[in-house]
Amino acid sequence: MIAKRCFNINIMTSFLNPDEIVKTLPLKEGMTVADFGSGAGYFSLAIAKCLKPS
Repeated sequence: MIAKRCFNINIMTSFLNPDEIVKTLPLKEGMTVADFGSGAGYFSLAIAKCLKPS
């Protein structure tokens, strides 16, 4: 099950790269973001990297 999930994430990242998509958002360091409907958090880490939370 875990291997299948990792494989699916690798496929998704090849055409839906969260880091590239988040770069297009007008996010700035220190902002607070609510990631509604995030499911497994596919974009959450990319958003956190962009905001550099402490």
